[in-house]
Amino acid sequence: TKDEPWPKCSPASLRDQATILIRRTIHWKQRSSLPVPQHIQYIIDDFPSGLKPLLHFHFHK
Repeated sequence: TKDEPWPKCSPASLRDQATILIRRTIHWKQRSSLPVPQHIQYIIDDFPSGLKPLLHFHFHK
């Protein structure tokens, strides 16, 4: 499945990883300005579906 490359760990740990990844990739000001840059869109597409709502939350914070 698509989720295979991701380490099996707690949702909280995955949340932290997602937050760190987002913070490394997107500056605060860029988060609210769409469209999302293409390389970031690739990252979003690669996220497990369970984390998609989390990403949506971050981008619209």
